[in-house]
Amino acid sequence: MASKNKASRNNIEMLKIKEMILRDKKAEIYDKLISTYQHHVEIDSIIEKLNPKEGEIILDLGCGTGRIAHKLISAGCEVVGLDFSIKSLKVCRARCSVGQSRRDKICLIRADACNLPFEDDSFDKCISSQVLQHIPSENERLKMLYEVRRVLKRNGKFVLTTYNYSLRKIVGRKKETPKNVNLYAYRYDFIELKKTISSVFKGNVKIVGILNLNHWLPRNMLNAFETVFAPFDRSLEKTPFCYFLAHLLLVECKKI
Repeated sequence: MASKNKASRNNIEMLKIKEMILRDKKAEIYDKLISTYQHHVEIDSIIEKLNPKEGEIILDLGCGTGRIAHKLISAGCEVVGLDFSIKSLKVCRARCSVGQSRRDKICLIRADACNLPFEDDSFDKCISSQVLQHIPSENERLKMLYEVRRVLKRNGKFVLTTYNYSLRKIVGRKKETPKNVNLYAYRYDFIELKKTISSVFKGNVKIVGILNLNHWLPRNMLNAFETVFAPFDRSLEKTPFCYFLAHLLLVECKKI
């Protein structure tokens, strides 16, 4: 049994290392891989749910290249960005040093999302965008959630996005990627995700789906007619259809 557990642990660590290497390789081009439309519908929904306030201390868990961090800084927040990709952190630092962002408002740390190097009750809020899905075991994913709960202050808000096991994926039967890939991914459906989050964050757990039409319609069409499609995309978040069609599920909860 001990040797089996050790092998499982080694496999988990190897998947994390593979992802870290991949993130380092793609850090300089990552933002170019995401369409303008996709960026707007995802980030706008996340910021709306997080509702950042001036002076709040916010943890951006898995901050990557800073797509969200620089928005939080512009809102007057103090941001701690954590990621295990050193090159992504360098891109994040550069992004948060120009325009309305202020470099002195962000602290960047290289660490594992499942082992947070912070004291209890450190943050007003936490955002984690598309991180949970890539953690390569159920126990590790729960560990990340418990770590977030630990470092949040009482009544601190947590907003999380993760892949949805949508109708599109059910047809393709891709709930979980094989263990030998460079980028592991696990897709939650609404019921499973709510059960998982509620086991850690007691109280009211709200979940909506971010449709992101980028995964259903051509990118050029969406970028050209963003003002038409984006409101439709956002309106579907308020309907039951979002749980079947959405690319991402967005969770909003609090530490009570």
